[in-house]
Amino acid sequence: MKLTAENVRYRYRDDQTPALDGVDLEVESGEYFCISGPNGSGKTTLLRLAAGLLPMEGFTGELKWNGRGIEKWNRLELARHIAFVPGNLAPRFAFTVEDFILQGRFAHSSLYVRPSSSDRGIARAAMEKTGIAPIAMRAITELSAGQLQLVLIARALTQEPKVLILDEATAHLDLGFQAGIFDLLETLHAEGATLLLVSHDLNLAAEFCPQLAWIDKGRIVRHGSMTETLTTETVASIYGARNRLAVDKNPFSGKPKLFWR
Repeated sequence: MKLTAENVRYRYRDDQTPALDGVDLEVESGEYFCISGPNGSGKTTLLRLAAGLLPMEGFTGELKWNGRGIEKWNRLELARHIAFVPGNLAPRFAFTVEDFILQGRFAHSSLYVRPSSSDRGIARAAMEKTGIAPIAMRAITELSAGQLQLVLIARALTQEPKVLILDEATAHLDLGFQAGIFDLLETLHAEGATLLLVSHDLNLAAEFCPQLAWIDKGRIVRHGSMTETLTTETVASIYGARNRLAVDKNPFSGKPKLFWR
């Protein structure tokens, strides 16, 4: 699915300053895009708006999936095409991991229909992919932050989405799980999924994400290939850290790498 944003603005209720202030971005179907930028620059707002998770009252501009305005999609339709993985979750109910992941099938059935054997098979496959099948019967309230993040990703995969949107989905994982998740995303990308993620871990993202968009003060200030856009000059202009940070090459992969001076 293709995402097109033209002059997108979004203002939260009672806020004087818009969270998004004229975003222009195009993500082709099947592309793999990382979005980065300072805290509070509008990254999460853009992702949540694209996933249909924000009220439309504060929205102006054009935001389209496959040429159809976001305001013309209902939530159920979007859930059948797009899965959103938040950066964190504070579970209040002690669902088992398996039951929580099965919630991803609601988009294809109903809240009031018992999961079918097919639904359970899809959920089981998602748990196997994310490596959490051994804890399927554990309560989600008993999980570590890293385990819970994997559960959220598995629930998203259970929706069988064409687009996977992830907001700092690897932030609480150890190095092994971070690499595992990015390996999984690379596989999903190779299978044709459109991937859109926010990450502050630019060194990790640079090894896997072909495209990078920088957002600052609610605007996309630069986007293109990772090599073209992850540069010392761009990092310095966005973060004001010219004398502290520099971008060079990873000596093993040749990909851009951020160094502290």
